[in-house]
Amino acid sequence: MKLRENGAWDDGWVVLGAGTRRLRADEVPDFHQLSKAHLRATGDAETAKG
Repeated sequence: MKLRENGAWDDGWVVLGAGTRRLRADEVPDFHQLSKAHLRATGDAETAKG
């Protein structure tokens, strides 16, 4: 997985393995909603706007 920091790309993490089970569409978490909820809960939502 490539990561970008300060405009430069790094090799980041190496995925060594993955499970064989696939989630159904209704089992996949909505990470966008979870992220927004976390920002609101921690008070970081205001700083994330800028």
